[in-house]
Amino acid sequence: MVKERINANDEINIGRSVNIKEEGHGTDGVSVKKFVSIEDKDQGNDEVNISRFRTGSLLPCARNLAKIAKLFEENEVNSQCNVISCIVMCGTALEASLFEYAYFNEKQIYDDTDNFINRGMYKKYKMLFGKKLKKDFQEVNELVDFRNAIVHNEPDHKSGRERDLAKELNADKALWAVTTTEEFVKHILGKDY
Repeated sequence: MVKERINANDEINIGRSVNIKEEGHGTDGVSVKKFVSIEDKDQGNDEVNISRFRTGSLLPCARNLAKIAKLFEENEVNSQCNVISCIVMCGTALEASLFEYAYFNEKQIYDDTDNFINRGMYKKYKMLFGKKLKKDFQEVNELVDFRNAIVHNEPDHKSGRERDLAKELNADKALWAVTTTEEFVKHILGKDY
């Protein structure tokens, strides 16, 4: 098993310490639950549960990135780096929630690897719910558009490439991305993270 290269109580540059502990392993030897606690000096603790499905770990990390983007708002480069990371993480959390839903509720669809796992988010959503994601969740559609503008390297990729990210990505956009993702995940999975 691969172990993280982070030591307990490593100081992070904004006054945080990180602790990692594992609990239990599945039959395949993969860690079932891993907890990362992030301690803010004089502000309490957050704990991120890293389970087999990443939704529960991606959302708290995205929330943290949005907070850091806001904290560094005066330094545009630092803020935008955290905003970009936050939006990519939110996009991943959106897709992780569809995987989690399929695994527990639509096992036959989930197990059809070529037709589900290897498809994009819009097709996954349609396969699971028989509806169009763009119609059901317009803000999620906009978030996916931002994510695509960030992660697609081809200059002629149509989704989001026309956006001027330097003007549009700010700390408020990161907070919006987290809220949009949380609302989608709660709707899909019926629970908060």
